[in-house]
Amino acid sequence: MWMDVTTLEKDGPKAARRSTSDAKKCTGDASKVRRGGHRLVVQEGAEDPPAVGRKRTRKAAANFARDAASTGEHIASQSEPEGTPRRPRQQQRAVETRRAILGAALQEFAKKGFDAASIRDIADRLGIQHPLITYHYKTKDALWQAVAEQVVGEFREDFDAHTRSMVGMEPIDRVRELFRSMLNIEYKYPDLHRFMLNESRENGPRLRWIAANMLAPVVNTNLPDIRRAQATGDLPAGEPILLHFMLIGMTTVLFSAGAAIEAVTGLSVKSPGTKEAYFDLIEAVMFGRKFDANRSSRSANTSKRGSQPTDPSAA
Repeated sequence: MWMDVTTLEKDGPKAARRSTSDAKKCTGDASKVRRGGHRLVVQEGAEDPPAVGRKRTRKAAANFARDAASTGEHIASQSEPEGTPRRPRQQQRAVETRRAILGAALQEFAKKGFDAASIRDIADRLGIQHPLITYHYKTKDALWQAVAEQVVGEFREDFDAHTRSMVGMEPIDRVRELFRSMLNIEYKYPDLHRFMLNESRENGPRLRWIAANMLAPVVNTNLPDIRRAQATGDLPAGEPILLHFMLIGMTTVLFSAGAAIEAVTGLSVKSPGTKEAYFDLIEAVMFGRKFDANRSSRSANTSKRGSQPTDPSAA
């Protein structure tokens, strides 16, 4: 899902262009050249180096001018007007840079939450300067939105593909397989649950965006099947939405309590076979027996009668 890159530009576009300009101006006659990172520093007024040293210095300056020019062209090309032709390699590097940034940002938001996370800490995860991140994503809000759209988009692709595979199944089988797919998604995207959990603590704009784009589609897909499975006695009676979120909790608890489980028992939720053994338990508890299908209707009727005013003319 997420890609790490081992080499990223150390400075932003201005630094790279400045490096190119400095390198082209350098003659090496009355200057000393020091190469540091992607920047070229020219020290005026330095003593002339010996003849052999001057040749090496000129060669170093020429080589660095070429490298810096290449870096400057790459970064400058990212700020060109839309529609300007760009070389495929430049485009690929820009894509890889953004993917690496989004991957590190997801980890940071999942670990600390939005308020405690910082762009500087995200940059430290990648070993880059933070202006490179703000060049692609101007604010932390914009970065969070990009992360959310990426992770929710990939979740929806997996979820929609699994939903299509369940066509023709009985309602109880569709519910079972939906939550099996949810557990698989938890394992595929281990930071997803913590990312969402941090946002679910407060009913703010970020949670409402997640609810509209991720939670609601799952609920709308699952509730009709839960109701049908309750009617046939394949699921326990009760409020369907509460049953839905109870099953969500069961499938996500491995990752919300994974550290505690390992601290107490030494069992890692990532150990081979743990996922399969855990879902076997969910099946035994929730999907392995029949329930009283009439209980929900009786409960509903009792609640309805209790809410009606008493008829004084009734015997």
